[in-house]
Amino acid sequence: GSWWHLPRDGSVLQVGTTLVQSGISALPGHVTDVTGKASSGTDGADRIREILIASGLVPYQTRISYVWDEPRERVTVPSRLRYSSLDETGDARFIGAIERVIEGSLNQEDVNAMSSGKSHREIALGHFQMGSDYFGLEPSWWQIAEDNNGEVVGFVEPVYFKGADRGSLKKGTINYIGVVPERRGSGYSLDLLLKATQVLQDAGVWRIFCDTDAENTPMQRTFERAGYEISQTEWVYTLHL
Repeated sequence: GSWWHLPRDGSVLQVGTTLVQSGISALPGHVTDVTGKASSGTDGADRIREILIASGLVPYQTRISYVWDEPRERVTVPSRLRYSSLDETGDARFIGAIERVIEGSLNQEDVNAMSSGKSHREIALGHFQMGSDYFGLEPSWWQIAEDNNGEVVGFVEPVYFKGADRGSLKKGTINYIGVVPERRGSGYSLDLLLKATQVLQDAGVWRIFCDTDAENTPMQRTFERAGYEISQTEWVYTLHL
């Protein structure tokens, strides 16, 4: 969307719709889904949204983006939870924690996946087996959080963007963060966010870029409490061919 150069007169909707529909028609036969995005940080975002809808795409998700820029003081993580990394817990325990967090998730991608009939296990494996084309990580970064009784409270998956380095510094994000259903409402999401932020700080980042669903107001408050700043709103549209 940010690369479009659209006319500013009344023909913009017609021209834009023609471009999008022509592009969709030219896609190879094995493509089954099309995604379009518009960002509040892009000129003409409202026009792009109109064009996507006129082209047959339907609203899929609205996300609020947050940013954390370095250098900043190293964050302090509350001590009420104990953390074990992926290379300490093993894959099975970590995947099990993701499965539990998916129950009642406000993440629209999880909601849509469950609506389509996917099991919690399938969704959890999707979050765990994330593609390596765009993200990099160390197993020591991914953390499971437990209380003093050894009960799982939640987990975090900090990663970095490949190809977004500034010298020796990386650009990071949090692929997923979640609290198990029975422990929600006690502020643990803030503990986990601070832990993930600290992990990325220690790994050497110049920016942490995160987002959450517009409907997930608890997580929005968590980002703001942790010191993240709102960056932009992103609207996602989709079309099943």
